[in-house]
Order: sequence, then structure tokens, then C-alpha cells
Amino acid sequence: MFDSSSFAKGYAIVAMTIVALIVVGIIIRDIRNARMKSYIEKNGIHTHAEIVNIEIHTGKISDYTNIKLHYRFNDYNGRNVTGVGNAVIFTSDLAQYQPGKTFGIIYNKDDPSRVVLKIENASLKRHK
Repeated sequence: MFDSSSFAKGYAIVAMTIVALIVVGIIIRDIRNARMKSYIEKNGIHTHAEIVNIEIHTGKISDYTNIKLHYRFNDYNGRNVTGVGNAVIFTSDLAQYQPGKTFGIIYNKDDPSRVVLKIENASLKRHK
């Protein structure tokens, strides 16, 4: 007959394999995203985008605010491109990111939907 401990070991191995595959998939996705971001920063077209809408996600008491920016810009062919991007800013800088204001972006000439927001991550710099 079958030993119940061998079933438990089999399920544990399957579970660990699934977790390992998920972790490897996340790492591969992050590497691809980093390469694409680097390519766009080196070869992309610099312009400004207009903020259409902003979603604010604040956590507990913190100096930082997570924002989701809905933006639009015109590419080099004059086509109107819309997109959404996330950023971490200082809560005190929130007035700079309101509908109608602009911010810097770099977009891929071949695929204008691929955009790098030129907003420095507030958690990586010192507050003034």
C-alpha cells in the first residue's frame, strides 16, 4: 500500500516547485522590464506629458505618497497617446501632480505606448 508520508513529501515537492517557478518568472519579468527601461532611456524620445487624472494611494503616516498618473502626450507623428504610470513622491510635492500639469517622459519611438516616467522615486532621495 501507499505510505501517507510519501504523499505528503510529494505534495511538498510539488508546492516548492510551483513556488520556485513563480519566483523565477517574477525575476525574469523584472530583468526584461529593466532592460526595456534602459533601452528607452538610451534611445527614446524625451517629451512632456499632460496629467489627465491622478489616483492617490497613501499608506499609514508617511512622508511618501503612491500616485497613479493618467497622462497623454503627442508622439513625433502628432498622434495622441494616453497611458498610465505609477510613481512614489513626497506628500508635500502632491500639488505638482494635478490634472493639467505636465511632467517629463521618455517614450519608445517604435512603440509610443512604452514610456518611462521621469519622476525620481522619492523614497530613494533625501527630502529637502
